[in-house]
Amino acid sequence: MKRFFLSISLLALSSPAFAEGPQDAVDALIAAMVAGDATAVEAAFTEDAGYAYSLEGDLTRGDGFDAWVTSDITGPGSQFSIESATVTGDTVDALVLWGRGGNATTPARYVFTVVDGKIDSWRMTGR
Repeated sequence: MKRFFLSISLLALSSPAFAEGPQDAVDALIAAMVAGDATAVEAAFTEDAGYAYSLEGDLTRGDGFDAWVTSDITGPGSQFSIESATVTGDTVDALVLWGRGGNATTPARYVFTVVDGKIDSWRMTGR
């Protein structure tokens, strides 16, 4: 049995900017990650969701996305904390600290795009 360790700071999620809309999809993803629920993590994404380690360009979708979710998102030791976030239209733009093995110390920017209540893309970059 895999054990999941994920540290999330929900301070930013209590701000008025998170009352409705795309934030609900990001909240569902975070709750699933905290619970270590791989099935719920997968359910937070659209069927053709993708990710990229850049704010522009092509997304990795399909089998590559599925492998990434398994290794980096639901894998043991993954953690991050949201420092601040802004919702604009269908996009949640968050400044985070992420890491593995108990150390969420690396600053990053995560930009989620939501379609029909599910995350369709997750773009990441350093700050």
